Amino acid sequence: MVKPFFKLINTIYVFLFFVKPNTSVGTDFVLIKIVVKFVTMCRWLQILVWAFCLLSSIDTIAIQGKYKSPETITPKIIFKRLENPLFSLPKLDSSYKYLELNPLKSLTFVEEVLTELSKQIKYNKSIHGHCYYITGLININLKSYEEAANYISKARTYFDESSQENYLVNKPLAYIYELLKENGMALEHYKKFANRSISRKDTLGLIYANSGMARVFQRQRKLKKARKLNIDNLKLQKENNDKKGYAFTSNSLGQISTQENKPEEAIEYFNRAKSNTKLNSKEYLNSNYELRNIYKNDYGVEELVEFQKNEVLNSLNAKDTIGILIEGNELSNIYVQNEKWDEAIKSINDNITIAQEINDLEKLSEGYKTLSKVYTKTGEKEKALRTFEKYSKTVDSLNIQKERLLFEKIAFYQTINEKQKRIAALKKEAELNERQLEVYEKNEELQQKTIAQQSLLNYLLIALLLILITTSILIYKSAKQKKIANQLLALKSLRTQMNPHFIFNALNSVNTFIASNDERMANKYLADFSKLMRAVLENSKHDLVPLETELAIIKLYLHLEHFRFKEKFSYDFEVGSDLKPDEVEIPPMLIQPYIENAVWHGLRYKKQKGFLKLTCNRIGENIVFSIEDNGIGRLRSQAIKTKNQQSEESTGLKNIAQRLDIINDLNNTNIKVEINDANPLQEDCGTLVCINIPVK
Repeated sequence: MVKPFFKLINTIYVFLFFVKPNTSVGTDFVLIKIVVKFVTMCRWLQILVWAFCLLSSIDTIAIQGKYKSPETITPKIIFKRLENPLFSLPKLDSSYKYLELNPLKSLTFVEEVLTELSKQIKYNKSIHGHCYYITGLININLKSYEEAANYISKARTYFDESSQENYLVNKPLAYIYELLKENGMALEHYKKFANRSISRKDTLGLIYANSGMARVFQRQRKLKKARKLNIDNLKLQKENNDKKGYAFTSNSLGQISTQENKPEEAIEYFNRAKSNTKLNSKEYLNSNYELRNIYKNDYGVEELVEFQKNEVLNSLNAKDTIGILIEGNELSNIYVQNEKWDEAIKSINDNITIAQEINDLEKLSEGYKTLSKVYTKTGEKEKALRTFEKYSKTVDSLNIQKERLLFEKIAFYQTINEKQKRIAALKKEAELNERQLEVYEKNEELQQKTIAQQSLLNYLLIALLLILITTSILIYKSAKQKKIANQLLALKSLRTQMNPHFIFNALNSVNTFIASNDERMANKYLADFSKLMRAVLENSKHDLVPLETELAIIKLYLHLEHFRFKEKFSYDFEVGSDLKPDEVEIPPMLIQPYIENAVWHGLRYKKQKGFLKLTCNRIGENIVFSIEDNGIGRLRSQAIKTKNQQSEESTGLKNIAQRLDIINDLNNTNIKVEINDANPLQEDCGTLVCINIPVK
């Protein structure tokens, strides 16, 4: 009975002590803070809990989870979490998690951890070391190598010389000096890391150090030393079945053989690298680049062409579109360089087709440019001119894309710079807090004497009761918030959807105008269509929009539908004089699908010209939309549908039904939709839709 009870208390204690409440919960966590205070006051209970934690092999990492980055031996730095269970804080773990995925988010977590530490009296050097280590890795990713060296060197001073953290910190530090081309410093740190890897029996660490030293020696033209280290690595990687590392090392040996003017040996190493890595991976493409240079410099054109054709065929067999484009471009360049114009034209056109399929503007512009030059060389000036015009248009689109990316990059780096300034300020503040450590320790001793006089049973019962109450509240709040979040997400998704029939047929109309050389009508229709799409996309961001805005969208949509079906129907749109559209808000895009149904399923199939009437009035505390048509009616419309159409529900109406359910549930309102025959006694009975929206 005693052991399970203490195990329960320990788990609850760890949860409360380490899990940070979600900010959306707010003041509900006051109770948690009270419980944490009670448990912390009971120091001797705390000692028992942690002792049991060790015996039961329960630690905070089991609760919080750890982020482990995959090991690699490529020059790209390893974003590895420094292993230490005492620092498995949620925000610190999150910072490690987002190192590569989102550097800005990772840096934000670091800033928050340092900010929290600055408010605490007790100074924790190791947590600061982790923060500076992460900041250094982020700077490596951003290619700010000097700044990275500064932070990682600072982080190393916070860890004991014999600790695992101090050992791992040397790894990125050596790589930074290599990138800065400070060969002496890079070799010093790589050798230090290699020696410590041997003493710790860390094979992956030794491989990493050997690979780094080999690159430095290769840069210094000390090829024998570089070759020996790479051969040692091959043996270790083969023993550990590390195919990716084996490919990288084989690639390095191939480069060394090329520098030593041993083409046959180099070809063997590069082919070995390709066979141990994925098609069109970084190592695979590097090997291909080196092999092309060898065939170009040491063999004939035919061998080079045959080699490149095989690479294109490999990508085709693997159905690798990107690989086909990359290898195809290389083949085209070979044909152009050797003035094989017919083969070049065919290859370039194939590449252009692929680039269009995957919307690769850069490759597409390169293809048009090269093709234009080839047509010029072959004397086909008209084709060359048309191709160059396509190249110019593609370059314009590419420049717009690059400009947007440039602005985003500038904003990103500005934000990073501001956060790093804040972290630097917090670093100085942390050093000042270290001086307060002695005062804190004295207060801790006095507090322990007071806590020892407390009653274990009373505090345990109080803590357990409060924990049960708090846990119940949290579970209820969490479930409620999750439900609301899911509903909001679904609502946003449904708002962004528009009936694909309208978009498809609108674009067909533009195509018809263009085909009939009616450029003015095509431009006018396309401008109105673009205006409608922009308005729809803008309104889809909001839960409620002004009635005035929604009426404008409805008018524009009616105008476009009438523009395409003038011979099929006329329409009238009335808005009540007592209605003030600018003072009322309604959910967006509720009316349009019913208008679309009236046009497409009622009026379009009518033999005579039909009529559509749309009215909007305020009746009491409700906005009432009435959509009436004299079309063929719902039953006849259903009868003339194909079997496939009959088996599918209207996407627009289905979305509206789902939205209405969610809106009514979230806002505790009652939006109603009624659909009836307008004139039941007539053959073309038409349809009447009434939408009742409470004013908000």
